[in-house]
Amino acid sequence: MVKERFYSDKKHGDFLDVVIEEMKKDAPLFNVESAAYFVFTVLFASFETVSLAITLAIKFLSEHPSVLKDLTIHILFVLQIIDETLRLGNIVPLVFRRATRDTQIDGYTIPAGWTIMVCPPALHLNPEKYEDTLAFNPWRWKGQGSNTASKNFMAFGGGMRLCAGAEFAKLQMSVVLHFLVTKYR
Repeated sequence: MVKERFYSDKKHGDFLDVVIEEMKKDAPLFNVESAAYFVFTVLFASFETVSLAITLAIKFLSEHPSVLKDLTIHILFVLQIIDETLRLGNIVPLVFRRATRDTQIDGYTIPAGWTIMVCPPALHLNPEKYEDTLAFNPWRWKGQGSNTASKNFMAFGGGMRLCAGAEFAKLQMSVVLHFLVTKYR
């Protein structure tokens, strides 16, 4: 489909049109193979990750009755539960970025144009940033508001490349968990 659309002048008004336009630039980010991979990744990331995160949150709630009890009393506690689920679950284990300029890190140079692989689990499970890193402890997020991205939390990427659906994914999780704890036992 990517090949067909690349060689066609017909516009469909969809996301693939945007990718094809990028491919037709003088210095494209994608070739046909990487464009197909990217489109698949976006589809996967926008559907499969939310259901996986909800499943993991339910697992954690079933294993931690004190968390479930606090959630039934304080429904806004759901945001802390979601952040902790995403921190531990590392639903998206790799994020790719391109260096836009030469960058120095700890005496090493990352040349402009190189692709960098960021590994959020390395941040999320870092014992220097999170005490008892493997423990499910949503209380660690108390007083921090809703975390979407920070230097030490990248469940949805970060910066200019922050997942456009981050808040929608958290809303979906919140609704499911809300109905689960208010309508079922």
